Amino acid sequence: DVMREGTDVAIIATGLMVNEAVEAAKTLANEGIDAMVINMCTIKPLDEELVIEAAKKCGKIITCEEHSVIGGLGEAVCACLSEKCPTPVRRIGVNDVFGFSGPANDLLKEFGLEGNHCHIINGHVPVKARKGESPIKGGGKLIVIDGGFCKAYQPTSGIAGYTLIYNSHNMRIVSHEPF
Repeated sequence: DVMREGTDVAIIATGLMVNEAVEAAKTLANEGIDAMVINMCTIKPLDEELVIEAAKKCGKIITCEEHSVIGGLGEAVCACLSEKCPTPVRRIGVNDVFGFSGPANDLLKEFGLEGNHCHIINGHVPVKARKGESPIKGGGKLIVIDGGFCKAYQPTSGIAGYTLIYNSHNMRIVSHEPF
């Protein structure tokens, strides 16, 4: 899906990096660079027609992914373009290193994938809405999606839980009443 039209460079992103790509395009626009942003929902099958169209229109491609650039979106785009429309490509993602585990913010920072629009989503911790507790914490960086659908939590939480609705356009939380 084309999230933003542009003619100077095409940013092809997947997963969590789509929102980062949209924000990067806004920053680039302030510098006079017109960036196209593509949300590549699937890598296999890759929408080769869209990749080639973006390459022809912009002449430069940047891929963004929150996992290894080897065997992922960047490699798939490079393979497509090398055979069908040679175009300069810059891959952004996790370089070929041993895996890490830890808190989400630490991992995003470790791999240079952090930004003002990154969030940590935490699940299965009841939010005490009855006592005025908010599911949004840490200055908006931590969002708690609780296990409120579990009847055992409902007397504590006062609600049936929260659901995170996230897509490349926005992110919002919806609360549910007990049923």
